Amino acid sequence: MRNKTDLSTKLIVWLIVLFNVQIINAQSVTIDPASGFYNDSLKITIQTFPDTLKAYYTLDGSVPDTTDPVWQDSLIIYETKVLRVATFSPDFMDTNLVYRAYFL
Repeated sequence: MRNKTDLSTKLIVWLIVLFNVQIINAQSVTIDPASGFYNDSLKITIQTFPDTLKAYYTLDGSVPDTTDPVWQDSLIIYETKVLRVATFSPDFMDTNLVYRAYFL
């Protein structure tokens, strides 16, 4: 008798191979600079890998969705903010969520 877990794992692997499903993780988003305490205004940049990912963001700490603004180039903040970024792509499974806290 086979273990149900082994069969489930094999089925998932088979489906991934069959449908060429690609799985990404939170490391596909790079936010610079890191969270921390800063004295002046702060320029924030985001890079997504691959470039087809769309990055949606909020500055109030709430979880972004596809109705929130799409990240463009860079952003300058002048006061304390909690940045949350979610990435979505038709080529990948939903979603990556990354956050940074900036204290100014």
